[in-house]
Amino acid sequence: MASTTPRSKRWSRISTSANADKAYHQFLKDTPDAYTYICICTRPGFNPDDEYDSSDEDNNIPPPQSQCDGGETCICFKPLTSHPDHPWRFTKAGLETMITYRIMIDLRDPDAFGMYTFNDHAGFGALEVVQNAILDFRDAVAKGDWWGMWAVCEALGWIDDGGILDETNVLYEHMFIAMLAELEKQGQLGPNSDVRNLGFIMGMYASEATNTPSEYDDPDTQPGSGTYYGEIFVQYLAAYATRRNVTIHGPSDLDESIAKAEEVTDPEDVVFPTGNKDPWKWVAAMKAYEKRNKGVAFGASRKSNVGGDSLDITTFSSAERKRKSFTKTDPLTPDMIKSIKEGEVLQMS
Repeated sequence: MASTTPRSKRWSRISTSANADKAYHQFLKDTPDAYTYICICTRPGFNPDDEYDSSDEDNNIPPPQSQCDGGETCICFKPLTSHPDHPWRFTKAGLETMITYRIMIDLRDPDAFGMYTFNDHAGFGALEVVQNAILDFRDAVAKGDWWGMWAVCEALGWIDDGGILDETNVLYEHMFIAMLAELEKQGQLGPNSDVRNLGFIMGMYASEATNTPSEYDDPDTQPGSGTYYGEIFVQYLAAYATRRNVTIHGPSDLDESIAKAEEVTDPEDVVFPTGNKDPWKWVAAMKAYEKRNKGVAFGASRKSNVGGDSLDITTFSSAERKRKSFTKTDPLTPDMIKSIKEGEVLQMS
């Protein structure tokens, strides 16, 4: 049955990205407890071939399940209230947001459709999805919906975004420190926060920033100015954690990530911006980013706005998909196209 949720103007008339976005917002309407916490059995990014680290045991982190079976016998999707000490947890909304973005990323991978379009279509497609996520965060900011902001941060913290361009990576990091400032304003940045995975998500962002550091640095940045250009991101996280007694945890390389950051800047020397409303000036940074990137070329065409679905292969005409297909046939069957038009979500296996 098609969703009754209004459709965003970001999307094309026929678009699985649009259907996935609409389905997510319908999920929020239909799920009164969307911001309650559930467990997942393994640490995101865990490689089953890796050995269980002794430091994990020291930090009371449980060894991973030998096999995840989607909650049949493992702990996945069980309520956190039944397993309050389990470290890997997400809100239902955060998990659903991550799944939605994952679907959108797959829709922008020509290999999944047996097609060739242009070099790095999939890479630019992932960037398009990250831009949509940042637009979702912006929309939640405009509504004063800090839980909605947090769901976006949860989802992006879980998705491997190492391919996004430096300027977007800076905005992504800027988004997260703006999120921490909002939690602080709401009295939710601390050990007793209603955000039950705060230290875990902070750890995911710290690890990712260390592995793919931003290089879009402005040398004229003044400490405490409330602007952010890619400088000392992990140090800001560590300083927020120290200031509000939050224990950062998660990835196995986290201690190394924080130690590297503290070699550059001691968290006690970090200067925070003042002001209660958007102290990091994220809204202004988002507007500037949109203005600079409206005409950026993705492949053979130029985009009029950031985000959207121009690289979602289900938005292409059937004739265009045939031209780009290795077999010169449309990879979408008539039944698939009919389902998309009816609002169904096509998931690529």
